[in-house]
Amino acid sequence: AGTPVQGPALPVADNFALAIQADPSMQPNRRLYVANSSANALDATKRISLSAGQSLTLHVSNADLVWFNATHNGVTAQLLVEA
Repeated sequence: AGTPVQGPALPVADNFALAIQADPSMQPNRRLYVANSSANALDATKRISLSAGQSLTLHVSNADLVWFNATHNGVTAQLLVEA
């Protein structure tokens, strides 16, 4: 929490997407933040906020182009690459 973490080196094929889901078992007062840079992961006006079980898809070439932050330590994201 408070320190952005870069996504893993996980290639995404052309015309496919990266699916990101906030841990469904996360406590209700916790949030996972998703952004396109470390700085934006810290900026409430430039990041996407996900609560437990919420998800989104991004058309990126690699998961390492995505940055994560959270309100609390231990908040996790599940990543899935379409195939």
